[in-house]
Amino acid sequence: MKALFLDCDGVINHHRVYAECVKRPGQTKPEDWVDPVCVALVNEICARTGAVIVVSSSWRDYLNGWEGVRDVLAKRGLTAEVVGHTPTTAERVKMGWHNGNRWSEIKHWLDGHPEVTHWAVLEDALVDDIPPENLVRTTLELGLTRDGAGRAVAILTGV
Repeated sequence: MKALFLDCDGVINHHRVYAECVKRPGQTKPEDWVDPVCVALVNEICARTGAVIVVSSSWRDYLNGWEGVRDVLAKRGLTAEVVGHTPTTAERVKMGWHNGNRWSEIKHWLDGHPEVTHWAVLEDALVDDIPPENLVRTTLELGLTRDGAGRAVAILTGV
């Protein structure tokens, strides 16, 4: 299995999306904060590589897990398969796990899924310890770009 770890802010949205949404305070829905062009690039990565999505974004906490994130992204065109999420805050508390960062959450998920042969992380934040050979750094300014999608495909196909 190939896994694509998906952050949301700075990956499937960017400054232009934020600028439009802040013009309508209190009148936006979660899907309004998503750029369908960035979602199309996520679909392309998964279609070209056979990867499935694992939600690593904090959106998993306030959209009721990966299903909520999947449903919001589907409203903006997501067709790729979403199979789960890294531990939510509530799940981490139940495990007695009060420290850690995005990488420790991803590593926890990977440790529980030894069938994963290739994986990539789409992330805009500076997260310590994510292996650079698995990281596609995006920016809040642009979100996921065609170049970033190409890097993800290369990581997931081992090219």
